[in-house]
Amino acid sequence: MAAASKRSAVLAKTVRTIRKRLGLTQAAFGTLFEVQRNTVLRWEMRLTVPRVGVLFLLLRMADTEAEARPIRDALSGAGVLPGVLTTDLAPTLPNSLQQQPASTSIVPVSCGARQTESAVCAEGNS
Repeated sequence: MAAASKRSAVLAKTVRTIRKRLGLTQAAFGTLFEVQRNTVLRWEMRLTVPRVGVLFLLLRMADTEAEARPIRDALSGAGVLPGVLTTDLAPTLPNSLQQQPASTSIVPVSCGARQTESAVCAEGNS
């Protein structure tokens, strides 16, 4: 399996692992990110990759390094610099899922970036 394909498979498994750990259906998980159940299904089946804003939220939901690593790899592949991942630039989790103090959101989930695009949302969306 090629390295990119393996990373994609690990990310898909991680999305499913986080969803299952939270005890959510695909539909309920999708509502957290303002996407439909089919979108979550596509993430879990490696058909598409979550948008950058969703990846930031998933990173905040990760409980272990094994969950966080593939998400950070996907963010890096999308052109997000490693230093950004340690700052308060990530979107805030919904109150029901917060595990740590929230930061302000500058990359909204609904920024309009296509799921297969690696571009970060325009800075004007802050």
